[in-house]
Amino acid sequence: MWQQFFQGFLGDFTNLDLTAINNQWNTQQNAQMNGQLQGMMQQNMADPRIQQAYRQYQSQGGPMSFEQFVYGWMATGGYTPEGMRQYRETENANQQREWAGHQNLRAAEMQRAQAQAENRAHFCHNQSIAGQNLMGQATYATPMGAQVYSYTMPPGYHQTPQGTVFVNDRNEYFLVGADGWHYPIQQQSNLPFR
Repeated sequence: MWQQFFQGFLGDFTNLDLTAINNQWNTQQNAQMNGQLQGMMQQNMADPRIQQAYRQYQSQGGPMSFEQFVYGWMATGGYTPEGMRQYRETENANQQREWAGHQNLRAAEMQRAQAQAENRAHFCHNQSIAGQNLMGQATYATPMGAQVYSYTMPPGYHQTPQGTVFVNDRNEYFLVGADGWHYPIQQQSNLPFR
């Protein structure tokens, strides 16, 4: 009932493609920024001071195209020492942020892989426990470690592959040691989701 309410009120979000939404937003932002950049480039390419600086740059054998020169002019404040220093600092900061982003991505991927491995282990454990429960078996803590026995054994002595087990009238289990002593063993929880 609550699902119908939210679907009617908010719409059906189950088929929402977040990647497509993000890509669409990025495309719009890039188009807007490229439009602004192109406008700035056109304005600066028409500036006679920049045209004169480019001719001087070419006469000294500079290899950049006019568009590349203008872009560099805008990025460095006219190729001034202060502008070039700020440009390098900004580039270094951008590279460091990009490197940190890659490191964060790797860490997230490792966490996801670990979570998937844990999920797989829990699933296998749960399947094992479900199978034991269906077969009337349980895991018992014994001096030899965890052992699987039937929890439906009637009172008396029972020979198992792990040794002799004694069940008393109160359905308490004991492992009979080689010394003849009866060691109490406890059923461990057979609940899934360990």
